[in-house]
Amino acid sequence: IKDLPAGALEELGGHFTWATSEYGIDGGGMVMRFGESALAGSTVRHLHAQMIEPDLSDPNYEPVRTKIGKSK
Repeated sequence: IKDLPAGALEELGGHFTWATSEYGIDGGGMVMRFGESALAGSTVRHLHAQMIEPDLSDPNYEPVRTKIGKSK
């Protein structure tokens, strides 16, 4: 995160704000991973940001679970 240009996180917030309005998302969550792959649980070193909207009406719905960090 320290390597992001000034204003990048505010810009990302703006994208999330736009998406919730554009797609009528009433609730959900956001997950963001950054930095070294072993610490973030990612395969490449860059910013990962996801918006998650649960579909509670889906009969196969299961809560989203996420992992931060590499397994030992």
